[in-house]
Amino acid sequence: GRIDNRFDQERLEAFVNKFFSAESYSRAFPLASKLSRDTKKMESIIKIPDFRGFTDFYNWIKDLQELSSPEYLGLPANAKSLLLREQARRLVEVFGRLQVG
Repeated sequence: GRIDNRFDQERLEAFVNKFFSAESYSRAFPLASKLSRDTKKMESIIKIPDFRGFTDFYNWIKDLQELSSPEYLGLPANAKSLLLREQARRLVEVFGRLQVG
């Protein structure tokens, strides 16, 4: 979709700034992080592996989880349920207006 509000624009800019930085070339750079419930600190979900060859990287990519977690994009783990809840709320609101009219 397109960016049509300030929040989405800020999220996109933060995402781009994170990955297009000098730190992103470090082997310790986390490709994805999440907030630890225990320590309340960010912890790495995925780091760049220490491979040299194409085949190793290719196999690493193939072995990543097929269904991407919203946490890979810096969203909360329950982002999908929050989105579905909001869509349901809007649908109920539209049905309510249809019954009144």
